[in-house]
Amino acid sequence: MSVDIIRHTTLSNVSNNIDSFIDATLIDNEIIGITTDLGNVIMMNEDNYKDLLLTLEVYSNKNFTKSLIEATQDEDLVDESEVSW
Repeated sequence: MSVDIIRHTTLSNVSNNIDSFIDATLIDNEIIGITTDLGNVIMMNEDNYKDLLLTLEVYSNKNFTKSLIEATQDEDLVDESEVSW
């Protein structure tokens, strides 16, 4: 994930425009970086957050990751152009 995809703003700006920031995260899937005096926080929609956690869980399981990589390199796989949907 590139840092460039995070839209940075101040806590004051979010406080004054909370509805538009919530809409941006829910409708446009934006990730909002909120700068505060104590540090920064990230605001993102719940589905993206759950997907992120699932991805981290998959990658933290070395055996599963290894088998997933091996399965995608299987020579018996058929190219999607050869499958009629």
